[in-house]
Amino acid sequence: MPLAQKCSEIASYIEGLLETNKVSLQLADVWFGDQQLLPHTPSACVIVSATEFTSAGSPRRVQADFEVQVLIYHCKLQDQQVTELECSQRAEATAALLNAIITGHGILVGSFVTKIEPGFVDKNNGQTWYKTSRVTFSGFSLFNLPLGEV
Repeated sequence: MPLAQKCSEIASYIEGLLETNKVSLQLADVWFGDQQLLPHTPSACVIVSATEFTSAGSPRRVQADFEVQVLIYHCKLQDQQVTELECSQRAEATAALLNAIITGHGILVGSFVTKIEPGFVDKNNGQTWYKTSRVTFSGFSLFNLPLGEV
């Protein structure tokens, strides 16, 4: 399989990985992209975040640095003391799964989770608040730009 050139390829791979492991991660749903309506929690949304391209030392050789975020909606806001440990453990288990993929079956040269951020999100104009975690995944690949004239 060739190395990835698009962040959407990485995000799609992560979505499939989370879908395959949603029982062990205790996720009810996994989606590509954020969702305004959340029929079930806990759920995860895989979001394409950023791609940066830099020269990789020779003409037409590029390094692509990808960032994908996994936004985990743990539950509607309730007693924070009860849910904080469970939310932290689910985010850490998701990060551990992502850290285990290393090269994504050959689509990345390397990868790792760079950040886990707990937080809250409003999904209904202040009516419904969710306890969340954002897991930021970074990876990189190398590839050659196509030759040709325009």
